[in-house]
Amino acid sequence: MERVKKLPGYEILGRIAEGGMASVWLARQLSLDRQVAIKMLSPDFVQDAEARQRFHLEAQAAARLNHPGIVQVYDAGEHEGSIYMVMEYVDGCSVADLLDRKSRLSERHALLIAEGIALALDYAWSEADLIHCDVKPENVLVAQDGAVKLTDLGLARLIGTYAAPDMIEGTPHYASPEQVRGELDLDCRTDIYSLGAMLYHLVTGSTPFGDSQGLLAMKRQLNDYLPDPSDLNHSITPGLAWLIEKMMVKDRTQRYATWSEVLSDIARVQADERPAGTPPTAGQSTVMRSEERTWSGARPATPPAEAASPPPQPVAAPPEEPKAAPAAGHIKVARAKQRITLPKGLRQQVAARFSPPSGRDLSREVVSLVLMLLAVLTSYGALAFYHLFHEQKTSADGQYWSGKAEPGSAAQMAAGLAARAPDPP
Repeated sequence: MERVKKLPGYEILGRIAEGGMASVWLARQLSLDRQVAIKMLSPDFVQDAEARQRFHLEAQAAARLNHPGIVQVYDAGEHEGSIYMVMEYVDGCSVADLLDRKSRLSERHALLIAEGIALALDYAWSEADLIHCDVKPENVLVAQDGAVKLTDLGLARLIGTYAAPDMIEGTPHYASPEQVRGELDLDCRTDIYSLGAMLYHLVTGSTPFGDSQGLLAMKRQLNDYLPDPSDLNHSITPGLAWLIEKMMVKDRTQRYATWSEVLSDIARVQADERPAGTPPTAGQSTVMRSEERTWSGARPATPPAEAASPPPQPVAAPPEEPKAAPAAGHIKVARAKQRITLPKGLRQQVAARFSPPSGRDLSREVVSLVLMLLAVLTSYGALAFYHLFHEQKTSADGQYWSGKAEPGSAAQMAAGLAARAPDPP
């Protein structure tokens, strides 16, 4: 296990997690007396120029964003050869941890998580032209208060920045087809596909193309198909199955074009309606469509109520040129609703199964305890040996002097000596 070095201004309390390129530690920021998470680049990659650059880009990307659904970055730097990033500490667990315990989530909970991530990614795209490029359950955290937060912007890309043409980025099971093809002009539709793949995993309990790994799983995103989520989980509504199918259309030009459209359809599915618009053509999506699921069988979206005609107004100066209306009717509500809080039932499961870290490195404590027990046992053994040796020595001395006195008492010895003495003249 990597042994973390001390950082000025922080008290390292213990390790939270460790990955291939970095480890995350729980610490206390002394100046503000608050808990933070410190992500440290592994010593094996400190001399790797590409790894260092990606680590710094992650810190810079996260620092550009200030949203309750995105883990905040407070500081970053280098100290005595350690490259680190100080982040907001989320007291909870990842969605991947929830899946490990529950296998799959209810439709209600899965949609709330998807909504929270969609809001965060909508903010990142609209405010900073940023795409995440690695949306997956491991990168979504759920706090014990129910807050949903997106983390790990290690692959995030600013539109217009350089990307290596020979590198395929993303996690194979959630990567979009355009990522697999190595296209450089990615946009928010890439994250929409990945969120659809994650939503598929949440409600079915089945990782997309989970029976394949690496390059093979990526190739299947291009040419293969997933079973209808309704066939794997009969409790989900047809509207949710249609939503996932639309999000995972292989051709991005036929996919959702904006997060506004996604958020609007999430709201419709939450209201037990089907998504707006028309369904994808059969075979366009990575998600297959069973014969039982039909577009006409889903509850249609409620059309927006027409506004009443306004009363006549006096003639006035010509109004200003109106701004273009948003593509979806729910966008104003969605953008105003920045924080997603999961219901009490799921929060209790998070708290019960994944208690907050104690701030202690248990492995080191176990080693210290073992060493302390060994020291106690050694001291006790030495003390017992001393007492045993002392008792044996005392006993041997007693037997020695006892043997010297056995021929007779002192009085008898004196009498014998007197008897043998010559008579005086």
